[in-house]
Amino acid sequence: MKAKQYPRTVLALAILAASGSGALQAATDTPVAAGELEEIVVTASRTRQRIFDSPASLSVINEAELARATAPSLAELMRDVPGIQVTDSGQPGLGRIRIRGEESRRTAILVNSQEITDHYEVGTPLSLNPAMVERIEVMRGSGSVLYGSQALSGVVNFLTKKGGTEPLQATVEGGYDSATDGYNSFASLYGNLDGWEYRLAGSKSDHDDRATPAGSMDNTAYDNDSVYLYAGRGFGDQRLEYTYEKYESSSNVYVEEEV
Repeated sequence: MKAKQYPRTVLALAILAASGSGALQAATDTPVAAGELEEIVVTASRTRQRIFDSPASLSVINEAELARATAPSLAELMRDVPGIQVTDSGQPGLGRIRIRGEESRRTAILVNSQEITDHYEVGTPLSLNPAMVERIEVMRGSGSVLYGSQALSGVVNFLTKKGGTEPLQATVEGGYDSATDGYNSFASLYGNLDGWEYRLAGSKSDHDDRATPAGSMDNTAYDNDSVYLYAGRGFGDQRLEYTYEKYESSSNVYVEEEV
């Protein structure tokens, strides 16, 4: 057996201009009066509708719940959602979603309601940093009419954070893992300038081989890097948005030596 290092780069680029009636993204920013239940609007079904009006089985994880979560990755976070199983991708720091026991490749993964191109026969890996996500929508049940056979078990829509309310705001986070002698770091600059919302964020993780009571686990080291850029503005009933995301991951795995 010998170890090889496999780097992987994922690049996503999307430009979206949509009318207010046909917008693909959720919006529930209207203040809610005391004693009044917030109206939750979901978009995983390609149309904006209240969660109680949808015939599908739905779960929504909002920004407040995400802020309270301590999971180091989206894969770990999704394990607590009813009907969701997360399978190990074989690459540290990543995972793949299964809904109601179906294969991962039968689950459609969306980012800001835009489907992520899947080059993996076993399903799309979860590469987003949790700190970049504002809201998660999970639709359990077949969505193949809207998204094809890859949505046979359901749809998961990750809505990323946009701009802020002030001209310049910032967020910095970090963590240390003693088992890998590694760290996770995240930083974001965001704001609103003359109606233009913007956000620039980056994250980095660097972990060595995991330590166990029996000794170090060889070839478990990995590092992840990501960059996220968003800019958007509303023009009456229209809205223009630009999103750029780049993700790089490198890890060691075992492969059989050629005889």
